[in-house]
Order: sequence, then C-alpha cells, then structure tokens
Amino acid sequence: MTAVRAHIKAHSSSPHILLFNNLININQNGPLKCTPNVKQRFGPLESSFPLLGKKPSPFATFKKQPTVEELQDMLLTEIKRSSEDDEPSFVPPPFCGDEGIVMSGEDAATELVQNLGDPTFKSKGFIPNLECPVLDEMAAKTREKAAGYMEETPMMCSVFPCDTLIPLQHHNETMSYSTLLLGSILWMIWPPTERNLTLLHRAYDEFAIDPDEEKFNIANELTGGVVFVQTASEGLRVPPYCIMLGLATENSVLAKYSLLSATQFTAMLHKLPFLESWWKTEAHGKEKRADFALALLPRIKRILAGDFDPYPPAEFLLTGQKGGALFELVKGWEQVNSSIASLVDGETAKGIKEVWVDFLCKVVGRNCALCTGYLQDKRKEMLAHFQDVHWPKEKVGETSEPMEGVEMTGGDVTKSD
Repeated sequence: MTAVRAHIKAHSSSPHILLFNNLININQNGPLKCTPNVKQRFGPLESSFPLLGKKPSPFATFKKQPTVEELQDMLLTEIKRSSEDDEPSFVPPPFCGDEGIVMSGEDAATELVQNLGDPTFKSKGFIPNLECPVLDEMAAKTREKAAGYMEETPMMCSVFPCDTLIPLQHHNETMSYSTLLLGSILWMIWPPTERNLTLLHRAYDEFAIDPDEEKFNIANELTGGVVFVQTASEGLRVPPYCIMLGLATENSVLAKYSLLSATQFTAMLHKLPFLESWWKTEAHGKEKRADFALALLPRIKRILAGDFDPYPPAEFLLTGQKGGALFELVKGWEQVNSSIASLVDGETAKGIKEVWVDFLCKVVGRNCALCTGYLQDKRKEMLAHFQDVHWPKEKVGETSEPMEGVEMTGGDVTKSD
C-alpha cells in the first residue's frame, strides 16, 4: 500500500485523486498483495483474483515495447480506418463551446495520439477500444491459450489522457488480459460478490430511469476491493464480473484482448437479468443485446455437442461427472431458460430447442437428461416434452424477425456514452 499512497501523493493535483485516497481507507479495501482470505472474496480459484505483472502480458517476452512513435503510427492508421467505417473514435464527441465549432471525433482522437509523448496531456475525452491489427499480430504467438476457450476477441487499444477517470462499471463475462503500453493507471477492483453486484445492478436500473451519472457514485458502498498502480509494460488479468474504477494518472495506452471459456459462458447465463439492466444504460444497448442474443445459439450448440468436455454427450447420464460446461448447462437450465426465452427472437428460440432435442435424444437411456423423467427417445415426443416442461410458457422475446450480427459483448473497463 506504500507504493499506492506515494502514487496518490505524487498526483494530488488530480481532481479525482481524493476519491481513491478515501476508498483505500474504508470497507475492507486494501492492496493487491493481500492474504489468502482476501483473495477468497473474489472466488475459490487462483484465476478468480486479478493478476498484475509481466506474466499476463503477451508482450512480456519482447526485447522492447513499441515506442511512442510506433504507437502513434499504428493508432493514427486505425483512427482513419474507424472514421471511414463510421465507428466512434473519441468519447464523448468533442465540442468547442467558445467558438461554437464542432470538432470531429477523428480530429480529437488524432490530437490525443499526436500528444502521446507528453505524459501530462489532458483532453475532455478518450479513445475507446480501437482495433489494432498490428498489435494483434505481434501478440498472436504469445497471448494466453487454454483448453476450454470458445471465443477470443482481437487486440483492442484504448487511449486515456492524463486525469481521465475510467468510470465505475462491471468487467464483462470474459477473462481479459491487458498491457499498459504507455503511462500509468490507478485501479480499484472489487470482487463480484452478491452484495457488490446487487449495488451495481440497482445503479444500472436507476440510471436507466434517470440518466444521471451521479447514480454510479456507489464506490464508497462497495466492499473488499484491491487497489494498485499499473505501469508501462505491466500486464493485468481481470476475471469476469469484477467491478472496476480507474484513473489514468498519465497519458496512457492500454492494449487488451479477452478470452471466453465455456464454463464462463454457462455462469454468465445466470447473470442475464443483470445484463438486461446494463444494456439499458448503454448508448447502443439495443444493438448489444441483439448481438448477444444471436450469439447464444452457436455457443449452446457447441456445449451440447460436447466440444468442451472429455466424454461424448451420449454418455452424459453414464459418466456421473460433476462439473464442466455440459454439466453446468444441464444443471442450471431451469434457472436460466426464462431469461433466455425473453431475450431471443423466434428463429433463435427454435434453434435452441432443436439443439437441446438433438442432445436429449442422443443421451444413452430413456430418461430425459434434464428431469430424468421416463420418456421415449423419439424426436417428436422429446420436442413436445422439452417445450412443455423445459421451455417457459410465455416467450416474451420471441419476435418474428431474426436479429443480425454476432458479437461478444459485455461490460468493459470503459463506459460508453
């Protein structure tokens, strides 16, 4: 904690630093280097706890990090591309009130990147999640790989001017790996406990009704967080659904990619009501919700096909295995099927029913794998049984038109405006 306090003191002129100074003294918040009991708040596994250092960075084995000039060249190229594709390159959109002139997002982003060499450069916005294929290619061979991952995102870059507050929000459903290529960021990360997520869920609901940023001033109510400084070249691994708050104490460039495992996906299904509230707070929440809904079918299909388990799905009832993606999906289906039905359109709902019936008909034995009721294994009878017993009667979200686009979505270290 000594290093954190020294960092806070060194940046005492920041208008946001008092918030962090107050947080480190309340609600069992403490340093990243902590006791096993503190780590247990985040979860039972070693990977449930944030990890800071060289290990989480895919650039750790490089003899040198990209220089400021190299970063500028990469980012300016991508800013131009994003502008041509009508993608937002600067948040919030800039405006020069004194002259009554609207500055383009491309111009504001370009100005920020051109000033990367000045650690104290300030601006009224930042560059969020800019795709960076050059960095993606550089890190392709050294990024984290593990069995059981179903999806990964490309490398994305965010650029935060000095004194930028990275608003409080949940981390998404993935495990993310970020590297600070330039600058320094002061982080506060809280565990995704039921209490902490309930507080954030309430804030999302209140913001959706009355869009006032004050609704997110709940940091002093969250408990059990860890505080630390991420400096240039350090990597950071963040587990799913942790609650994050950050402050760029220097002009900073953060590169990040994420991995989604099959078991993380099944756990995420139980948080759909939470995500429904979050989507309502986002500028493009309807699109994110639609993309997320359409991505459900291929993910569920792969799990039911046994892509992530060591035994064939037909032997599900014979193995007696506890744990794994297939087991978790089957065990938790009755708790999540209503949330899924209210989220998807008619075509997606039909597809989900079909892949479940495929699975149930394959399972050896004449018992339904979901309820162990005695059944014939004929497809027609199994479909009727699934619809009657394992699919909610009121299918609120099953619209007649399919949704377009599939995208991994979820909360991030930045908050969209």
